[in-house]
Amino acid sequence: MRKIKGLLTIFLISTTILVVLIFLMSSSPLNTIYQVFFGPLSSPYFFGNTLSHTAPLIVSSIGIAIALKCNLINLGGDGQMYFGALVATIVALYFGPLGKISILIALIVASLAGAFLAFISAYLKVKFDTSELISSYLISIAITYLTSYFVTGPLQDPASNLQSTQKVDSMLSKIYLPSNLSTSIIYALIIAFIFYYIFTKTKFGYENKIIGYNREFARYGGISVDKNYLISFSLSGALVALSGGLYIFGNYQSVIKGFSAGLGFSALTISLIALSNPLAIIPVAFLFSLIDQGSIMAMQNSDISSDMALLFQAIVFLLITSNTLLGEKKNANNN
Repeated sequence: MRKIKGLLTIFLISTTILVVLIFLMSSSPLNTIYQVFFGPLSSPYFFGNTLSHTAPLIVSSIGIAIALKCNLINLGGDGQMYFGALVATIVALYFGPLGKISILIALIVASLAGAFLAFISAYLKVKFDTSELISSYLISIAITYLTSYFVTGPLQDPASNLQSTQKVDSMLSKIYLPSNLSTSIIYALIIAFIFYYIFTKTKFGYENKIIGYNREFARYGGISVDKNYLISFSLSGALVALSGGLYIFGNYQSVIKGFSAGLGFSALTISLIALSNPLAIIPVAFLFSLIDQGSIMAMQNSDISSDMALLFQAIVFLLITSNTLLGEKKNANNN
């Protein structure tokens, strides 16, 4: 309960700082505040689009939460998501004649690609005790450059005004016109409930919880820490890459260069705020999507930059990280 109150305090402090900065930076602060916090709710179109961007954010945040449960940090979210989107697009283009089935195949292959990237970091952690935080981040940087090469090179669509790949033929079904909201939100909610059950009702979830509390105690109790590291981190990468595919089939229809920049850190922040609880991730992801979409609307209808959303996320991330480190220090002292 104390930690929940601390997290709420962090959110209120971050929101207050954001409002103060808007008053300092904007010539029409009240309109800007309205655009940021209420603009995405002002019509079915904007509200639906906000939910549409929430769906993959839920999935990627749950992916990060899987790693956090056993005290691992997946810092390669940006690259895993970007690469997953590319793989999903390539597979969907190849299997395009199969229609909607191509989406399922593409999402499965994208998940496997993300799992492979994450598995490398997990293997290095298990085999050589290499920091998964550093290895996943470095792999993310490398895979981001590789993905951008294909997006702007061999796979670029010459007919597009953007640096993007060719558009896929099949998209997830729209459920809230005229917005882009698709069935991706339903799949995201299903995934959230599935992993809530896994975390709270299964042996795998219990073992990860014990590992997260104390790795050596888990080993003493007969839990295979290395196996859980490999499985958990691979699952983490799989879900983050899956979210990249959902961005393609639910929103963009093609891979746009650099679209995932910062989304991995957003997923990490959301997971920390939600205490790695899949059900709590749902409203927190919606809140982040709301501010992100609101910042875009504020840029279009006021005199501030869309970077306001990044600023808010940076403030929250700074404060939540400090809170987490203090909590870990307290636990260490108690042990």
